[in-house]
Amino acid sequence: MLGFMCFLMFVVGVMSMLTVDAKYSRKNELEVAMMSAMKYAMEGVLEERIQTDEELERSFQNSLRRQITSKSELSVDMVECDVKDGILSAKVKETFTYPTGKQGELTVNKTIIVDREHRE
Repeated sequence: MLGFMCFLMFVVGVMSMLTVDAKYSRKNELEVAMMSAMKYAMEGVLEERIQTDEELERSFQNSLRRQITSKSELSVDMVECDVKDGILSAKVKETFTYPTGKQGELTVNKTIIVDREHRE
C-alpha cells in the first residue's frame, strides 16, 4: 500500500510540473511569435509592400499563425492597425489543453510603433 501511495504522489508531482511547464512554454511561444509577426508585418510597411490597414492585419495574422506550432486555438483582436501612423497593436488569446486534459488559456497584448522620418 505504501508503494502505491508513493507512486501516486510521484504521478501527481510529475503532472503538476508538466502543467506549469506547459503554460510557461506556450506563453513564451506566443510572445515570441507575436513580436516576430509584428516586426515582419511592419517591415512590409517600411518596404512599401503593405499599403493598407487590411493588408497589415492580414500579414500579421498569417505570420503569427505560421509560427504557432503547438496544438491550440488562437483568437486575434486587433486593437489598433494603422499603416499611415505605423502602429500595430493586438491582443491574442490562446486556448489549449494541458497534459492533464484540463483546458487552459492565456492572453498576450503587444504593440509595435514604427517611427518614420517624414519628408516633405
